[in-house]
This record gives sequence, C-alpha cells and structure tokens, in this order.
Amino acid sequence: MFLVYLEFLFGFKGQIIVNSVLTGVNVSVALRGWCFDILVSHKIAKHFLPKIITSLRNEGVEVRGCPQTKAVVHDVVEATEEDWYTEYLDLIIGIKIVNDIAEAINHINKYGTKHSDAILTANFNKALQFIREVDSAAVYWNASTRFTDGNQYGL
Repeated sequence: MFLVYLEFLFGFKGQIIVNSVLTGVNVSVALRGWCFDILVSHKIAKHFLPKIITSLRNEGVEVRGCPQTKAVVHDVVEATEEDWYTEYLDLIIGIKIVNDIAEAINHINKYGTKHSDAILTANFNKALQFIREVDSAAVYWNASTRFTDGNQYGL
C-alpha cells in the first residue's frame, strides 16, 4: 500500500501526489506502483483538499473520503472501513484527515501493506519520527512513492 501523509503545505505539493497516484495505473495492474491513501493534517485540510481533489479528478481519479473530508469537499464518496484496507489497483484514492502524525502512523501501520509510504513535511523531527515508526519496506520524505513500483527494481 502506498500512503502519503501531508503535514505542512509548503508550496503546492499536488504534483507529487498526482505522480504517485497515476504512475502504477500507467504501468501494469499487477504492480503496486501508486498511492491510494492520502492522510492530511487537519491544519491544512481546508486549504489543500479542494486543490488536490480537483487535480485528481481532472486525471479521472475517484476520490473517497472520511466524514471530515466530505465536510470540506461535499461530493466526495464516503469511504468505508473496507476502503482503507483495499488496494483497488485502479484510479480510486482514499483521503483521511488526521489530527497529528501519531494518528497518521497508526493508520498506516494498521491498514498498509508495509510496502511504501511517504511523508511530505518541512519538519525534520516529524519526518524522522515517521521514518522510524512507519513499518514499511520503503519510507520516503518529500518524494513520490513511484520509486518503488517494481520497474525501479528491475521487476
């Protein structure tokens, strides 16, 4: 599972998200090469979500979200518990608003596949906490999860 946690908005990092979401779909459905859950800090959600959801929808991505996400962007499909566990291998993404990095890490460690996860933040200490505590084979800081899509390893 590829999950991205966004803590601070330093410039619009939507291009990293869109890149992570779309990479695998363009490669092969058999490869897990794209992001399909985005965890967003409640501090930036109201500003960030309308922009990223518009960008994703412009690329044909279906967006599913937690109740807090729906409160910000009303026409998002409400995510179910099953959605957080499901790897759709399609243009479907889940977005969850979290209170802090601990909640993001707990979500990733509960629902993730332990493959690849990323944090987008300017906070050095939180990035290190994320890298130490997320239980995944590859953990990225301010980079796209596409770098572990199988092709990058010659698979």
